[in-house]
Amino acid sequence: MGVVPEPDIPDISWNFGRHKRKNFVFLKNGGIRYEHIIRERYADSPATLFLVADDALAMISRRNINQTIITFDEIFDFPADYRILLNDSRLEKILSDRTDWKPEQRRKRGTRLDNIEKATETLRIYAKSLLEAMDADGMSFDFPERPSQKWLAEKLNTNQSSVSRCLQDKNAVQLRFIWEALLSPDKLENIRPYLYKQF
Repeated sequence: MGVVPEPDIPDISWNFGRHKRKNFVFLKNGGIRYEHIIRERYADSPATLFLVADDALAMISRRNINQTIITFDEIFDFPADYRILLNDSRLEKILSDRTDWKPEQRRKRGTRLDNIEKATETLRIYAKSLLEAMDADGMSFDFPERPSQKWLAEKLNTNQSSVSRCLQDKNAVQLRFIWEALLSPDKLENIRPYLYKQF
């Protein structure tokens, strides 16, 4: 497999070549604003496998693109000599696991990704409201206990088991980040810049 990518869609994707009957494409931008461009380019390429940099981008991309999306560290090894090595056994396992999803499994997966995004935004809004209260009240502010999973489930109009699965999902990086920060005012203060950053 070639490791020198060639530009495919300017500033959006690069082609890494073909391996294991799959076209490897590095996806820099997989957000909804690029959805129509990506779908138009790769609509007739069911063998395309998209590589993304991290779990956060993978989550966004999977919501907008109905093809296999994996992160670099899932299939590549990075030894000390700066080479990039494809781990064939991990790739085979991922392709086997994900291409065998039945329609019902795909539907459930899509629902969970939706819930992760909604839960993340719900907690972000809640965390920002706490910071604003802390700023207004200063030392007199009585920091509340972290909301329960039941509280979050009610906000999402789902059940507590779904919330628990969302928090444990490998794609829920941002969700867990905020969830852990709600344990104390110091932890919440540490993520202040992140909460006010658009993602």
